[in-house]
Amino acid sequence: APPAASTPRPPRTDQLRGGRWWRERLKKARGSPQSSMLVGFALPLLGASGAVLAGTGAARLGPAIRADFPLLEQQVHDGVPLVYLDSAATSQKPAVVLEAMARHQERDNANVHRGAHALSVRSTDAYEAARDKVAAFVGAASRDEVVFTSGATEAINLVAQTWGRANLGEGDEVVLSVAEHHSNIVPWQLLAAERGVVLRYARLNATEQLDLPHLLTL
Repeated sequence: APPAASTPRPPRTDQLRGGRWWRERLKKARGSPQSSMLVGFALPLLGASGAVLAGTGAARLGPAIRADFPLLEQQVHDGVPLVYLDSAATSQKPAVVLEAMARHQERDNANVHRGAHALSVRSTDAYEAARDKVAAFVGAASRDEVVFTSGATEAINLVAQTWGRANLGEGDEVVLSVAEHHSNIVPWQLLAAERGVVLRYARLNATEQLDLPHLLTL
């Protein structure tokens, strides 16, 4: 009889700190079908510095992140501080991103990969440097594995309708969470109906964060 499958051990707190646990899993899964699935879970949990955001107390995390977004420095509805919860539709940009965008528009704005003049060369270099940084962050083998899209909805549909159709079939499983936006549910439901793919859902814990031990059993 084949040996019983062992249940993966949940990560320890010290493993999660600094994002090390997720980066190790991404590195091990590089080049495998599991890698893109892990990226989907890991990126929302990792901050710009690579530190894990999930599990951090909101009282400590909230003010630190809020201060990075100039748009939130306003009051609405008779002096109530603005709280923005529509990031699935439009994500607000932190000051460092706004500054980089303004700097690009003021100094380097030109077509990427379409010209030989100085502005186009600088724009292309900056574009490819960004791909290098993202590749290093998610554990990709090279920048060629990084594709920029107009947003998460287009990216998810692109993965489902290209990679999914080419690699997934009857009985293969796609792991989501019960907290997904419908833009990360409908493409997989369509693929499941077309190809017989099985959808499985990681639940949330009592504090409405991703239940990592449960995720590892799926």
